Amino acid sequence: MKRMFSISELIENACKKCGIDYKSKHKDKVINDAVRLGKLIMDLKIIAGEIEEIADRHEIEGLKGILHKEAFRIDEIDHELIRLSQRLRRK
Repeated sequence: MKRMFSISELIENACKKCGIDYKSKHKDKVINDAVRLGKLIMDLKIIAGEIEEIADRHEIEGLKGILHKEAFRIDEIDHELIRLSQRLRRK
């Protein structure tokens, strides 16, 4: 994916130099996908919180431990998405 994004960027820059108004559809898809993934991550965090509330209410300890591990992994993904969106904004 990095290579295609670089090719799209090269094409955009070459067109810009020639005065051609061109916008990469691939770049737009990447940005839209990053935004969608961000929303999905937020939904997952909300769902995990609700499941944790139910686990607390019914004293389901095993489930709570699993949720804590997975919440950490979701946070890692969230941080990666933030880095991706920052990199896309700079370009």
